[in-house]
Amino acid sequence: MDHSKVAEIEHGLTENALMFLRRSVGAMQNDPNGTDATENFTITQDVVFAIVDLAVAIEVLLKARVVREDWKLVCTKSARNKIPEQQLEALFLAGDAKTIFPQDAIELLENDFNIGLKTNGHDMRVRHVGELRNRAVHFTLNHGSLPIGVQAAYGSGLDFVLWFLRTEFLGSAGGVIENLIDSVMADIADRLSEINVVVKKQMASITDELDAAEECLECPRCHQGTLMCIEQEPVRCAFCLWDPVDGVAAALEYVHNVKELDEYTELTSGGEWPIGECVYCSELALVAGVVSQRELPHDAGALNCDGRVWPYWACFSCGRTAGYTEIERCTHCDTPTTTGDDGIPICDDCFANLVESD
Repeated sequence: MDHSKVAEIEHGLTENALMFLRRSVGAMQNDPNGTDATENFTITQDVVFAIVDLAVAIEVLLKARVVREDWKLVCTKSARNKIPEQQLEALFLAGDAKTIFPQDAIELLENDFNIGLKTNGHDMRVRHVGELRNRAVHFTLNHGSLPIGVQAAYGSGLDFVLWFLRTEFLGSAGGVIENLIDSVMADIADRLSEINVVVKKQMASITDELDAAEECLECPRCHQGTLMCIEQEPVRCAFCLWDPVDGVAAALEYVHNVKELDEYTELTSGGEWPIGECVYCSELALVAGVVSQRELPHDAGALNCDGRVWPYWACFSCGRTAGYTEIERCTHCDTPTTTGDDGIPICDDCFANLVESD
């Protein structure tokens, strides 16, 4: 495919993405009654469409940027391997070629073309918008969380778009598209500023509640560091008010959406699935490898026997947390357990079996 045709395709994709962006931001603007839609935000049909439009816009922008490097890379690897280039070009131009997912585009741009999506955390913002889109499509945006959590996740997506347009498209799009990018970026910046003000107000209002919690983790719904672990209580989020009834399901959602792990992939690739039976409440809701969202003290790297023990384990059912060495894995069955009297970690079941066999 000649260079002019490739440039034309990138131009068209960028223009389409901006169209979806403008419609998305417009749907999130002040409501027809003139009230502040940011302060009085509710989940409406327009909000659902705005989220889907944002996800589409991000996907198209990522593909437009990949096209600039090599149009063939926008097609899936199986399509590139099985279909002759001339036929693939015809399918691509007709819009019939199978194309890559946003995460595939991120991998390409990060690893092959040195665009800092992962190092700057923008890959996670794209992922969060994808999660939000799935919840919008499946009508679960309001399940167990406040609308402000939706605003925060939407704002995260706008933050990525603003950065991506500024760094990868301004100065290279040319002409009318440059003016359109400037206009859309101004709309995004205004909306993002409004959302950030509301988020800051919400965070300020829950400071005391967060301070009273034993530990705070990243919430798998709103991705704020406000998921509270309180002993003898299931986890809950102070920011978006996600209050899961089932700690087992909550642990699974955390592992999927925060740790980005899938059980089948982990086990078949030789990895270690981080969810196990809690040593305190016996629920299958104990997660290994959690990361505290509290600020690190200035002497965090110093040896201090009386210092804070940073959590490695957290139970999403009973709220208990423990440091890396406070819970270990059974040397026989890999189940989380406490260290036995002889210093060897072994769970009660395996210990009983050993005694019986002797």
